[in-house]
Amino acid sequence: VYLMQNFDDLGFEEQLGKERIAIDYWLSYIGPSYLFDLTGRSVLKYGKKIWAKMQICCSHELASVPYVPSPYNVYEKLTRAREYGVEGIMECWYFGNYPCLMSKAAGEMAFSENESADGFLRRLAAITYGESYSDDILKAWKLFYEGYKNYPLNIMFSYYGPMHDGVVWELSLLPKNFSLPRSWQLTDKCDGDRINESLMFGHTLDEAITLCGMMKEYYHKSDALLSGIKYGENAALKDLKSVSEAVKILADSGYNILRFYKLRDLLGLGGGKEILSEMEDIVREEIENSRLMIPLCEKDGRLGYHSEAEGYKFFPAKLKSRIAQLEKLLDTAFKEVRERMESGLSALEYYDGVEEGSTGYRLKRGKLEDAEWEYLSDGKARFKMAEDGDYFRIMIESDEMTRFSVVPEWRIMRPAPGIYAYSEDARLFMPEETALTFSLYGERLKREKDKWEVEFSGKDRNKVIISIKKDNIDLNGRKPFKLSISTYNNPWIKDSAPVKTLCREHMSPGEYGWIYPEE
Repeated sequence: VYLMQNFDDLGFEEQLGKERIAIDYWLSYIGPSYLFDLTGRSVLKYGKKIWAKMQICCSHELASVPYVPSPYNVYEKLTRAREYGVEGIMECWYFGNYPCLMSKAAGEMAFSENESADGFLRRLAAITYGESYSDDILKAWKLFYEGYKNYPLNIMFSYYGPMHDGVVWELSLLPKNFSLPRSWQLTDKCDGDRINESLMFGHTLDEAITLCGMMKEYYHKSDALLSGIKYGENAALKDLKSVSEAVKILADSGYNILRFYKLRDLLGLGGGKEILSEMEDIVREEIENSRLMIPLCEKDGRLGYHSEAEGYKFFPAKLKSRIAQLEKLLDTAFKEVRERMESGLSALEYYDGVEEGSTGYRLKRGKLEDAEWEYLSDGKARFKMAEDGDYFRIMIESDEMTRFSVVPEWRIMRPAPGIYAYSEDARLFMPEETALTFSLYGERLKREKDKWEVEFSGKDRNKVIISIKKDNIDLNGRKPFKLSISTYNNPWIKDSAPVKTLCREHMSPGEYGWIYPEE
């Protein structure tokens, strides 16, 4: 029996001075991961053989192109695998299986011994594209590799972020509170505006913008080098240029989408007309990015195809539709918001807690016992909440022993880890899947749990008071925030179409109600 183990899963790497976790498959992360090493050492100890599971051509980071042109990553991963004692690899899962430069690199690595990275890759460039092009292509690959390292090591960014299909992603100036689309599916419309859902595994929006900005900068330099090569009828070079240019445009769009929603947040919190103008500039850039992608897709039918989704994430007609949506956005919502600002009104009233069909609770300052009760969706269980000095205190009462939960969004559309209290054994708990979704483990998890206090009372411990100090949370002054409150499967607000997809099982936008602090 051989062990064949994921080479990347549960890997740890530093980005911007913080430790990040690689979950699932990665091409940008080299490995071997902690999990691979843990199981691999056990196997090798008994003289057994070990294989590695990888995704060689592309992976979850970007799977709507046939391959990511970064063979340095292949060299590094396979070199480390060989040093570990790996005897073979499985090179793909759903995506990452297109015969290309990257699979060629893996094949050549099987017969390469003691070659330096530059020596191996120069040889690969020569046999793939021709000796005369090898030096320039090597420089382009190095630039791409340096850029690709900066892909945010955050599985939520791969699963829900805008890198796969940003060129058809609708932008919304007026907040909709729509969950992000799954990158591995075709069933979700690309119009989500809860951008922070894609960063829950430990990155802030500012960090993601910084990393994607660095990635974009290197991609542009790499693409400029390739564009300068006079390749004539060299089909292999045409292929590389097509894919490289598509990846560059996708990186530009992903970066722009992150910036757009950061600026929208600043606008909603009182930013001025200069922010609105900057957002307009981004929309115009995105119109151009969609336009640039159309002829590439027309010439190269592989672009936009996502193997796991078994269909196209983007294609000419969809790109044209997105252009029309963005042009309409400039002519309608932007004009409306500018007129509101000129009239002295809030640019985005959503940030004041104005949301059609929403439910809210007026939060009073004072003792919890003086607060008003609010019933949950079953009409029996209830809660009340007070801003008591330095604390927010929430009392939840049920007819029976149960599980109580409070899941906050202290800042609008920015999911935060929830807390659970079990009356059966009178304990405060944060489920493992919830904790990991927010990159909470070890001391990080302990610090997060220690922010909360819990006190049970009543028959069968059917009442609980859950408290948190205001200094321990990220609030926007006296602006409204949101909470999801429930007793087991009985939420405060029932969502008629809840979003319960991978890593988002514990949250759904429609289950949050507004909390309006007293001025």
